[in-house]
Amino acid sequence: MSIENKQHASGGDLVTNLIESLSRRAEAALSQRAGPSPDAFAALSPEAAQQLLHDLQVHQIELEMQNEELRRTHTALEASRSHYVDFFDLAPVGYCTVTEKGLIREVNLTTCALLNVTRSQLIKQPISKFIFNDDQGIYYGLRNRLRDSGGSLSCELRLLQRDDTPFFAHLVVSAVQDDDGVSELRIVLSEITERKRLEQELHDANVELIRQSESRYRTLIKLAPEPLVVHDGEKIIFANPATVKMLGAASDKELVGKGILELVHPDSRDIVRERLRAAVEQGVRVPLIEEKCLKLDGTPVDVEVQSRPIDFAGMSATLISMRDISERKLRDARLLENMADIRLHEQAMSQISQGVLISEANRLTTYVNDEFVRITGYSREEMLGKPCSILQGPNSQPDVVLQMRAALDAKQPFHGEILNYRKDGTPFWNDVSINPVFDEAGDVTQFVGIQRDVTQRKLAEESLRIAAVAFESQQAMFITDPQQVILRINKGFSGITGYTADEAVGQTPRLLSSGKHDADFYAAMWDCVSRTGQWYGEIWSRRKNGVVYPQQLNISTVKDAQGLPTHYVGTFSDITSAKSAQEQIESLAFSDLLTGLPNRRKLILQLKQAMIAREREKHQCALLMLDLDNFKNLNDAIGHAQGDEVLQRVAKRLNAATRDGDTVARLGGDEFVVLLDHLNQDPQVALRQTQTVANKMLEALKKPYHLAGSTNSCTASIGITFFGEKYEDTLEPLSGLSWPCTRLRLAGATRFASSTRGCRPWSMPE
Repeated sequence: MSIENKQHASGGDLVTNLIESLSRRAEAALSQRAGPSPDAFAALSPEAAQQLLHDLQVHQIELEMQNEELRRTHTALEASRSHYVDFFDLAPVGYCTVTEKGLIREVNLTTCALLNVTRSQLIKQPISKFIFNDDQGIYYGLRNRLRDSGGSLSCELRLLQRDDTPFFAHLVVSAVQDDDGVSELRIVLSEITERKRLEQELHDANVELIRQSESRYRTLIKLAPEPLVVHDGEKIIFANPATVKMLGAASDKELVGKGILELVHPDSRDIVRERLRAAVEQGVRVPLIEEKCLKLDGTPVDVEVQSRPIDFAGMSATLISMRDISERKLRDARLLENMADIRLHEQAMSQISQGVLISEANRLTTYVNDEFVRITGYSREEMLGKPCSILQGPNSQPDVVLQMRAALDAKQPFHGEILNYRKDGTPFWNDVSINPVFDEAGDVTQFVGIQRDVTQRKLAEESLRIAAVAFESQQAMFITDPQQVILRINKGFSGITGYTADEAVGQTPRLLSSGKHDADFYAAMWDCVSRTGQWYGEIWSRRKNGVVYPQQLNISTVKDAQGLPTHYVGTFSDITSAKSAQEQIESLAFSDLLTGLPNRRKLILQLKQAMIAREREKHQCALLMLDLDNFKNLNDAIGHAQGDEVLQRVAKRLNAATRDGDTVARLGGDEFVVLLDHLNQDPQVALRQTQTVANKMLEALKKPYHLAGSTNSCTASIGITFFGEKYEDTLEPLSGLSWPCTRLRLAGATRFASSTRGCRPWSMPE
């Protein structure tokens, strides 16, 4: 029964007919069964008959309840079917079902309205009868593809109304199976005549625009720097100058009209042919791929190719853009050939003395070498996937870190020193160089970091800074090479000597020589430096202005690992003030305040030195002890002030009468001592030398003294002795405050006394 006939039957009639049919079928089934005979029921007892009657009544009630439930279910089913029929027939799009033989099995009212025919005129009719003849191939092609692949496909074609008027329709066709497993097509169709009309109008409007812009479009393609080809799916219809150049053609005329596959390497033609077919049929863009093309002379060329559909001169075409990548492929081939070298380089990288870290563009570590592991204490496994900032700590200078990040963000190299931390927390100074690695597109692919542990150098630099501050202290310093050529001086050097760095550098310390020291002195000084590594002492030096001054000099040797001198460092200070103070102190300690002559303490030191020199050199020495006759009476008569002046003049006359190198000393009061050193080794000659000096002193002392308008005279007595074997006998008289000549106890010595009063001549004792 068709859907249309079912609409005319009421739900109640259907149920009544169904019950009557079931009753007839039950009576027929009962007559065919071999059930119990009537006699069997007659033989039942009243109780059994009563029970059987009860069971039949219960069964009857069950059947009535089932019939009522069946009636309600059937009523609901009919209501649902009615709704389905309404939705199916009144849907805004057409529905139809086509059998495997192409016959229409079922349609809705919308389909009938679109085709302007009744449902009865469509049922069991071939669907091809209602398809425009020129579009029959579209339908059968779609049906064949569905048969092979299943699923759903869509197409646009023209259908025919009853009066053979065509209209455009959009069909969505699905291949399914009915309840019996037989294949059928379910078609959803909608009219798109108005849309097609609008599209045609838009197309016609665009044709003129395309025609106007075609000249400009061709110009742009011709000026494009990359090779561009336009083809219609089979043949080339346009090639720009860049393509002509890349393929080695004389002009575009050699390429236009040529099969597009002729430019493809034979090994790739089948794949390219299928790709071209799919691109043309589906009208899609082909992504960037690599292909091997052929120049006109047969030479292969590697290119990157991508294509997209375009409208060219009013026709559908495909634009292919190409880029010659032969150089890149050659580099890739070389890279593959050098993979062994790369592995060797990796092994070498693991052995170099600098830490190496390689990271991706996101700055996560992908490689570290053995030296990096040794420096930082982090293993490879601990570093891989981690940023290099893992080495930074609380004292890693923030300004340096910001500079490094800014350089990497700007794709620039970075070099600097930063305080990093090892895994155990130990800080170390890291000299870091980071360089970006770029790909052909100019994008950063990796960062390569080279690092060196420069902690020792930083400590040395700190020591050098401290040394530099010390070098520029107030104390003068100079540094020479092993040949004693001055390499550097400090400000203290210039301040003391007056020489600038330009004047002193390149000279030797002899620049400061005063001339007061002979060659033996300097030889002994440098011999000490050579033996002990240093020399310390006082030396006379000369300033730039010629002034000679004393300095305290210290020379130290700088040696290399083999113990050989590499430099000499000299430090000195001007001790002029110290020497002056020392001389003043010595003057107070060893000089007579009145006359300025050496006092008793100074005389004893001089006498000891003379005794030692006499023992070594075997020359003669004499000691002359002198006092003024009746000086006390003279001093009382003229006054102490003029008496002191007499003593001062006596001192001057004694100094004038003695030789250079002799010592005139005042013991106190009117007592004076004269030490004659370095006399002749011959005692007789030494005696005559002594007599000469003694006579000169006596002659000088007997001259009158003119004091405050008066003239006074004062004679003197002299006691003389020559050094004997017992030095202590010579020193004994000096230990007292005063002594007479006659009390000298000098064993084996020649002694005599003389006075100016008698003016007796000197005579040699028997």
